[in-house]
Amino acid sequence: MSERRLLGGAAAMSIAGIVRVGLQTLSLPILARILGPHEYGLVALAMPIVILSMILCDGGLPAPLMRRVEDDERVWATAHWTICASGAVLALLVAIAAWPLAWLCDQPDLAPVVMALAFTLVLQGFGAVPAARLQKAQDFRSLSLVEIGATLGGVAATFAFALHGAGAWSLVAQQLAYWLLRIASVTILSRWRPLRQYDFHLIAPDLAFGWSVLKVSLVNFATRSLDVVLLGMVRDSAQVGLYAMALQVARLPANVILGPFQGVFLSHLVRIKDSPEQVAAMLVKVSAVMAALVVPSTACAALIAPDIFAVMLSEKWRAAGIIYAALVPGAAIQAVVFLVMPCLVALGRPDRQLRQTVRLTGLWLAFATLGAMGGAIGIATGIGCAYLIGGPWMILSVRDVVPVPLRAYLGVIAQSLLAATVAMAALAAFRQISGVTGIALVAAGAVCAGTGVVLALALNRSILGVRRSLPIAA
Repeated sequence: MSERRLLGGAAAMSIAGIVRVGLQTLSLPILARILGPHEYGLVALAMPIVILSMILCDGGLPAPLMRRVEDDERVWATAHWTICASGAVLALLVAIAAWPLAWLCDQPDLAPVVMALAFTLVLQGFGAVPAARLQKAQDFRSLSLVEIGATLGGVAATFAFALHGAGAWSLVAQQLAYWLLRIASVTILSRWRPLRQYDFHLIAPDLAFGWSVLKVSLVNFATRSLDVVLLGMVRDSAQVGLYAMALQVARLPANVILGPFQGVFLSHLVRIKDSPEQVAAMLVKVSAVMAALVVPSTACAALIAPDIFAVMLSEKWRAAGIIYAALVPGAAIQAVVFLVMPCLVALGRPDRQLRQTVRLTGLWLAFATLGAMGGAIGIATGIGCAYLIGGPWMILSVRDVVPVPLRAYLGVIAQSLLAATVAMAALAAFRQISGVTGIALVAAGAVCAGTGVVLALALNRSILGVRRSLPIAA
């Protein structure tokens, strides 16, 4: 796969991610005025058990199936029926656990919400293998269309329910509609139908490899969901809702760019997996783009976050902006540093991926727990400290597998930070001199953030466009 095709696939998936998040962002101001922190908090408390079950559902099988050279239909069929059965069983277990969970959180309304969301596990099971086949075929155009269509359907369902006073159920309807449309789309576009055959032995090696990948996902689950659990133990659902909203916005860089891009990135890395030097060179190039896009934009957003939340979501969400500002450093570090994870998978070292993830998760849990008594801001600050320590540690500790050229890599980060500093200084000066607030300040922030991104890309142009390879020595 050429770099041009890599960029084309990345562009298609990133466009889908941008459209998806754009639709959600455009609908958020309206929904936030209809729904309050309590409704968002209720669904946020339900999601950890659902997300955990989604991770377990596919058993980590898609990644090893994509690595297979041969294309045995019996293997794909066996994997499909295995994942379908797993989704059905997990859906039943989640439904059973709904009432104890509601009692534990002291939220009686939580149980029916969890039971309804459990059905998404059945849908995920039926769509996992068709989606994996599209990804292996590098049909990123179809995958992007699936994402856009499912998101449109989810947003439409949310509005239909919210405008009829459904409250938290409008967010549940969004999830159900999204997964229903996704399973239907990938099934049609993949043009694949499973054989009515099953031979567990055919996928036993894939399950062994998939378990290594799955362990990483399980550890990552801690850093994506346990913060909500920790906060729910010390604060009410409204505070959880404010935190969940801030977290949703803070994760936009990862959701828009990193999430869609990782699948494309991995498919390219697998093709050069016999050359760790090429993998490392590609990592630096991709990190240059990611840092340039994420660091200046999130820095400017953090500076005026309360105004952004008040303008976009209404005054009742202003407090979420303060929480967002505390979350931003960790989110930005994660978006850039976690690009090393697909490199480890492509090089056949999921064990090292697991080791790094466990180490970072340990730091995350320690700092988040220490900050929990400080509420949402305390947890957010603790998470930022964990990533600030764990991010550089991760890059340094994998250089025996991925020989990252430190001089080039640190240059990429430093130049993006410089661009962010210039953009923030310009925005701070504008706010101080003009004294504007509200929409005018948000517009100025967007201009400064865009300027910072352009400046960061210009500073990193030698890595992005001139050199086709990078020196490996630090």
